Amino acid sequence: VLVERLEARARSEGGGFFDAGPAANELGRAQRAPGVGVLAEGGTLDVAAEALLTEVERRVRFGVTDDEHDRAVLQLLADVDQDLLESGTRQDDALADLYVGHALDVALIAAPEDSHAIRTRILDELDADTVDAFVTSAITTTEPLVIASGPLGAEVPDEDELAAILERVREADVEPPSAGAGTATELVAPPVPGEIAERFVDALGFEHVTFDNGLELVISPNDIVEDNVFLSATSPGGFSVVALDDVPDASLSDDLVNLSGLADLDRTELDRYLAGRIASVGPFVAEFEEGLTGSAASDDLQVLLELVHALFTAPRIDAAAVGQLRGQLAPLAADRATIPDVAL
Repeated sequence: VLVERLEARARSEGGGFFDAGPAANELGRAQRAPGVGVLAEGGTLDVAAEALLTEVERRVRFGVTDDEHDRAVLQLLADVDQDLLESGTRQDDALADLYVGHALDVALIAAPEDSHAIRTRILDELDADTVDAFVTSAITTTEPLVIASGPLGAEVPDEDELAAILERVREADVEPPSAGAGTATELVAPPVPGEIAERFVDALGFEHVTFDNGLELVISPNDIVEDNVFLSATSPGGFSVVALDDVPDASLSDDLVNLSGLADLDRTELDRYLAGRIASVGPFVAEFEEGLTGSAASDDLQVLLELVHALFTAPRIDAAAVGQLRGQLAPLAADRATIPDVAL
């Protein structure tokens, strides 16, 4: 929930930072200190630190809303159910990780059905008050470890400055979290179904379906991962066929669309819409081709196709996404020689 709030703030104008996510400091095996982290432009780490610590303080003082809690549990339950569906085709490395975790981290090891039952029961019994009490205790019983780092020569707050920021946040009049808009019930209106012009199975067992608009669909059976669908869609072109002056825009267009959301939903609203559904798809524009890649749980195939339809018919570019992408790219452009891949 805290990461979701930070991501929403990163997408807002004047949020104080342009990227956010979970972070953890591995103190030792089975001794993990969970946390959160943000990225910001050089010279603004003091602002970013205050914004980050403000969200942590808001979480401590006001907890989570019932809507946030329910959405988080819904997503975790979907992941637990999917783990059970995929258990018959777990690969050797995943099985090995279970034994390593059990032997060295005292992690649970159980039959897939038993693990599913235990995890489901825990999630069903969780309520927002229990979670709030645990998180508040975890945060308030120890002093925080706040790390600010940047490239050589960058303005980075020192220990005294960070301590002053922390004290200021603790004494500030922090507003409770906003209720937010309700979760959308539909992404886009369903399209009129196309007509199948041709259908056959080739010698390798792949099914070919050609629609009346020229789209060719190839369905390949997959017994490596159970209850998953993988999508790959391509067409020739890419940014090699656009005017030279438009190449930067074309090469960044997929990132902007991914950061912006779809149809009438911004990225935060889209993530809420997809809570409890295991489906994702994103566009790409390469040098000689463009297309889509995605995946979904088999039960969420329709959601995957809904996302594909929305990308073609209702993509969006948000001003907030432009600012977020600019923030991500500006430090890279400022000192390219310090980035090995870019320098090469």
